[in-house]
Amino acid sequence: MKNLIAPIKCCSITILFATLTACGGGSGGSSNTAPIVNDPVTEAPSVIDADGDGIPDADDAFPLDAAESIDTDGDGIGNNSDSDDDNDGIADTNDAFPLDTLESVDTDGDGIGNNADEDDDNDLVLDTDDIDDNNNGLIEISSLEQLDFIRHHLDGSALGDGIESSTLGCFIDTGCIGYELTQNLDFDINSDGVIDSNDAPFFDYDTDGENNGWLPIGDNTTPFTAQFNGNGFEIRNLFINRLSADDATSGKNIGLFGVVSAGTLKNIGLGGAVMTITGETSVGSLVGRLIDGSKLSSSYSTGNVTGKNNSIGGLAGNIANSHLNTCYATGAVNGRSNVGGLIGAASSSSTVKSSFSTGAVTGSENQVGGLIGLIDNSDLSTSYAMNSVTANTNIFLGGLVGKLQNSATITTSYWATDISGLSHSIHSDGNRPGVLGVTLEELQCPTAANDTTCINTGTLYEGWDAIDEDNDVNTPSIAPWDFGTNTSLPVFK
Repeated sequence: MKNLIAPIKCCSITILFATLTACGGGSGGSSNTAPIVNDPVTEAPSVIDADGDGIPDADDAFPLDAAESIDTDGDGIGNNSDSDDDNDGIADTNDAFPLDTLESVDTDGDGIGNNADEDDDNDLVLDTDDIDDNNNGLIEISSLEQLDFIRHHLDGSALGDGIESSTLGCFIDTGCIGYELTQNLDFDINSDGVIDSNDAPFFDYDTDGENNGWLPIGDNTTPFTAQFNGNGFEIRNLFINRLSADDATSGKNIGLFGVVSAGTLKNIGLGGAVMTITGETSVGSLVGRLIDGSKLSSSYSTGNVTGKNNSIGGLAGNIANSHLNTCYATGAVNGRSNVGGLIGAASSSSTVKSSFSTGAVTGSENQVGGLIGLIDNSDLSTSYAMNSVTANTNIFLGGLVGKLQNSATITTSYWATDISGLSHSIHSDGNRPGVLGVTLEELQCPTAANDTTCINTGTLYEGWDAIDEDNDVNTPSIAPWDFGTNTSLPVFK
């Protein structure tokens, strides 16, 4: 018989380091065993973290910098180094939401930013109805219309147009006590660089065709008695033109505020290229008369002021038994008598501290000074004037003060002799103790208080680094001045 079993043929092939063996029968035969194949081992790809910071390169904005991995605002600066991660203009240290460009403040600490929160202070009054949204007792002013409403509640207790008023948001027990700006305001409403009928309704406030501009807030009968905090914002292009023929004011007590009694004005800026203030008596850009213990601080004006009569100042016309500090004016001032770059007249135990003026001062008669026209039984200290001073008479004309009388005093204050054109600080009686006239270059020279190197004899800015601004020995002194370089005048910090 024939052998029915065919010879077995085998071969081996090595693939990917695995040996495959196939065996089959002879011709026409079939194998009794299925072929065996060993699958190669597949490994997961490794995670790459080039800088070893624990963040995969694919998720790391700075794959080669172990100190950084996130750049929220995409400005090329990692969040650890970036002082403003979301680039919203608010430093992270002051930003309640440093990674959210839409939010930065959370007044009530409820985790919802003020922009999204319908009740920022959580006083159960919607923000749209709340007139004191930050609960500081001051009503927020964000428009010229609201600024105008102040005259209807001179004690700061409510906001309204004289017909309807609101106290929503004011504390129930103490109420509101004043006002505060929340943004810049501009009387050049259409921004064309001209104050005219297109800037209604404040160009012809009285609607009598006289175009007298803004009506000052408060008068002798009903003065402003509350607080007004400008919060560093600026009121621009204020326009007032009210002379003796004006029915509403007779040209007296002219300024943003007419008369302030036992009130407080602070942190207010007045500016703008077309700002002009014109009146008759007691005229200042910010306030006409400041009386009865009122306080004015940290405020300025850059506009021109003109008065046809007496007590005309770049910032305040007349202050009596009141206190002014850390203020300045740079606009030109023109008047008749009691004319000063900053204040027209200061009387009745008033104090003026740490202030300056730089605008040209012109008087048609007497008591004309670079800083103050007349000081009567009041005190001036730590201040300076750097302006030209001229008058039609040399009677009571001074580089710093026009006239000093009735136990008035001046200490550590200065004026630029070459700019004023005057060699005497106070009228024709010559200089007084505590007052020093130097050149502009010498005024600029010191880079710190108590300088003894910039002039041949004496000390410049003596004691200007420790000033008792409130006449209270129990409160810390202040150092408001920044002396800059040896080619700049002192300015406020």
